[in-house]
Amino acid sequence: MPRSDICHLTAAELARRIRRREISPVEATQAYLTRLEEMEDTYHAYIMVAKDDALRQAKERERSARASDSTGALHGVPVAIKDHIGVKGWPSTGGSAVFKDNIAAQDSTIAARLRKSGAVILGKLNMTELGIAETIEFPWGMPKNPWNHDRSTGSSSAGPGSATAAFLSAASLGGDTGGSIRIPAAYCGIVGLRPSFGLVSRYGTMTVTWSMDTVGPMTRTVEDCALMLQAIAGHDPNDRYTYDVPVPNYSASLRKGIKGMRVGLIKELVEAEQVTSEVRSSVKAAARKLQALGAKVDEVSLPMVQHVGPIHWVICYTEFGTTYRKMVRTRAKELTHMVRVAVLAGSLLSGQAYYKAQMLREMLRREMLEALGRFDVLICPSMPSGAAPRAESVHTPSKESVMEALTGPVRMTAPFSHANVPALSVPCGITSEKLPISLQIAGRPLDEATVVRVGYAYEQATNWHKLRPPGV
Repeated sequence: MPRSDICHLTAAELARRIRRREISPVEATQAYLTRLEEMEDTYHAYIMVAKDDALRQAKERERSARASDSTGALHGVPVAIKDHIGVKGWPSTGGSAVFKDNIAAQDSTIAARLRKSGAVILGKLNMTELGIAETIEFPWGMPKNPWNHDRSTGSSSAGPGSATAAFLSAASLGGDTGGSIRIPAAYCGIVGLRPSFGLVSRYGTMTVTWSMDTVGPMTRTVEDCALMLQAIAGHDPNDRYTYDVPVPNYSASLRKGIKGMRVGLIKELVEAEQVTSEVRSSVKAAARKLQALGAKVDEVSLPMVQHVGPIHWVICYTEFGTTYRKMVRTRAKELTHMVRVAVLAGSLLSGQAYYKAQMLREMLRREMLEALGRFDVLICPSMPSGAAPRAESVHTPSKESVMEALTGPVRMTAPFSHANVPALSVPCGITSEKLPISLQIAGRPLDEATVVRVGYAYEQATNWHKLRPPGV
């Protein structure tokens, strides 16, 4: 196979070919490194490409494959990770120049598990500074959306979204607090999964909002997503918030079909005023496709999701401000505008406001869990529109724009973050402007197996995941 074609294989297919010794880990890694040399300056998806280290890892994978038939599910597959995830000996900047000299003393649990699976880690991916809010300020360069360079790449996990969609890594890991995996996944036309809170260890990662932060896969197919999740999921004694429960074989459940499953179409998120007619039509068409595959689809009303914006930002800014308050006092001039605003806003919010937001969050969570007692999964748009135009300024010009920012893209994604349930974004259409549209599938806590099973059934019955951005 020509080296240039290797990068267009799915992670699962590449892993299969490496196991059959049709492609070597070194060949796969070199293919991605060559592509990065040619294209990374266009996309700014990476903060750091670890060329020498990646080749060393690939050679180790090659030697171990020759010595044993027993290899991990991602053996020799080149992947990349968001820059808030620690890798021993590599900088972990969290997208901030303040931490440019912060070298990880040891691997995060996630990085260690990726290595155990046999993956080759290519480098660290770009992100908004410290993972807070969407912005145009990127100390290491603004990641570009491969579908349209003038459109937003999404929020915090912008680098993983850009890299995966542009075939600059076989798969990636992002971080999701209020939607930072699912928003870039939707805008960039890839698959993104926010796992249940407590399924994946956060040990060795940087914090945004401790009560909601998760780490999850960003991939080009649902099968790849299941493989990546399998590699990183599970209890970690170093993270007291992880559940000590068995991790199912996510790939094994994919092909079981969805006949008889109960699917709830969330009325308030499908019919929201901000949802464009193109998105609404695509999501309803996806619901009909699920029904044709044997699922029973009914509309469900969840009134509390309409109020998620203020709930989300009060909790997010309060916890973020508490984490980074000292830094804004001592190094404020080195931070970008949006980070200073977030920390100061979090510092000014009262304990009473935080307490009220947590009470409302619990009401939202109970409402969603009650619905998930009646349905196997809930569905809605991942985003209300195709990728938005990039902002031109960090400043908000009007009261209306402030109110829009308080809800914004998180109106679709944050409800599932606050309920601490898994949520998957999969491509389900294309706008008249040739921008991706995505379907969001949410399930019960720790029931990722059902969520990816539904996503896979839909994906295999459609061709949206096969579309490529222009020029890649």
